[in-house]
Amino acid sequence: MKPVTLRTFIAIALPEAIQDKADTLLSDLRKTDAAVRWVSAQNLHLTLKFLGDVEEGRLSDLFVGIRKATEIIEPFRITLTGLGVFPNIRRPRVLWIGLEIPEAMKKLYKNMEEELSRLHFPKETRKFSPHLTIGRVKGQRGMERLMSVVERMEFGPETVSVARIVAMKSELRPTGAVYAPLKEFALGVL
Repeated sequence: MKPVTLRTFIAIALPEAIQDKADTLLSDLRKTDAAVRWVSAQNLHLTLKFLGDVEEGRLSDLFVGIRKATEIIEPFRITLTGLGVFPNIRRPRVLWIGLEIPEAMKKLYKNMEEELSRLHFPKETRKFSPHLTIGRVKGQRGMERLMSVVERMEFGPETVSVARIVAMKSELRPTGAVYAPLKEFALGVL
C-alpha cells in the first residue's frame, strides 16, 4: 500500500492587517485583467522551505527538526517593501512583494536547512530569496499593461513581528491551493 503523503512547506504566516493591505494592492493589479492567477490575500505567507510530498509517518521527525532549528532563534521583525517580478519585467512569471531580510531570519533559514538535511530532507540548491508570491503569470494577455502598473506601484514599508513559524500542508485544487496548518513553532523556546 502506498504511504499517505502531504504536500508540505514551512512558512511565516502574516497578520490580518498585512493581508488587508495586500488585498488592496491585489485589487488594483486585478483591474489590468492580465492573464495571472492571483494569490488570495488570506493565503499569503512567507515560505521558508518547500518540502514537497512528505510521508505522513515522517511528520514527527520533521517537527523535531523544525523545533531544533527554531529554539535558539529569538523573535524578530521583517519589513515588507517593494513590488517586483521574477525573472524580469520583459518575461515575468511570478509577481512578488519583497522584504528586507534581518540576520535572525538568515540564521533561522540556515538552521532549518542544517537540521532538516540531517533528517534527509534535501537542502535547497537556489539562493535564499524570500518574497511573498502574489501572482503567477498564465499567459501574455494584458501583460504590457500589468508591467506598466507594477513599475509605478509600491508596497510598504510594512513591519511584521515574527514570533512563530508554521508547518503547512497544501492541497492543490482546480480553484487553487488550499493551505492548512499542521503545527506551529514559537521562536526562542527551548
